[in-house]
Parts: sequence; C-alpha cells; structure tokens
Amino acid sequence: MRFSTLDAARRALNRARMVVLLLLVTNAVYILMFAHLENHSIWDATWWDGVSGYTVGYGDIFPITVTGRSVALTSFFTNFVLFQFLTAHITAEVLIDKHLFSHLEQELLKERAERAERHQCWSAAVQEAVARKQLGDAEYEALLERIGPRPTFKSDDELLEELAQRKELQMQ
Repeated sequence: MRFSTLDAARRALNRARMVVLLLLVTNAVYILMFAHLENHSIWDATWWDGVSGYTVGYGDIFPITVTGRSVALTSFFTNFVLFQFLTAHITAEVLIDKHLFSHLEQELLKERAERAERHQCWSAAVQEAVARKQLGDAEYEALLERIGPRPTFKSDDELLEELAQRKELQMQ
C-alpha cells in the first residue's frame, strides 16, 4: 500500500511534538529570511516574528520589500495554521477521558439494562395476574408460556462471554 505525501503530512500533524517542531523550524526559517531580506539583525527578526506572528504586532519592525512582505504573509498563515493544530492537541489532552468505556463495556451496560427491563416486565405481568385472581398450577404454567421464561441474572463475566460469543456468530 502506498501512502501519499498528504497522508504523511496528516500523520505528522496528528502528533503534538511534530507540530511544535514544525513551528520552531518554520519560525527559524522565516526569521532568517526576514533578517536577510530586510537587512535586520537576527534579534530584530526574532522580535518581529514573535510580535507579528503571535500578537497584533507593534509596528516598530515591519517588512518593506515585496519579498519581505511575501515572507511575512507566509509566516502569518503558517503560524496561524500550526498554532491551531497545537491548540487542538492541548484541548484534546485536557478534554478527552482516557478511561471511557470500551465498546464491549458499553454493550455490557446495554445488555444489563435490557435484562432488567425484561425482568421488570415479567414481574409486572405475574403480579398483575396474581392480583386479578389466585392462579392454579395449570393457569400459572399457561401464564409462563404466554410471557416467556423468567429472566435470569448473570455476572458481568458471564454477560461479557455471552456478548463475545454473539459477536463471533455475527462475524461468521
């Protein structure tokens, strides 16, 4: 299977370290280009990059040449995009719970709820019949045939094993 350069770029941007590295490298390149094109020192170019790239800029240092302005625009756009990726990574680390339920645990909770509901319906049907009249053995057996067998409760391990078996049957 061949991966395109776009796929490689996507994989790189999904790693916070890579985004920080890209920010540092691109800023270093823009600083060097700005210093060379606009005849400023490295320190002035670094000041310009930091102030103009991450704030609104003070206006004390700015590009004059067309090439310098092109570098500045490219720098602003690159900083904006990469900073958004970095912010997304930080937000995801803060908000995403690493201990969320697995798919199997979610299925287990759903199965428990369904079994509890079936048991509650079964109990309600029996209680209603008993409340109407006292049932004899034959009537009780007929009632059980009509509403089905009484639901049984199983341990979580038993339920997980049953769910795994169902999943295997569905996969076949």
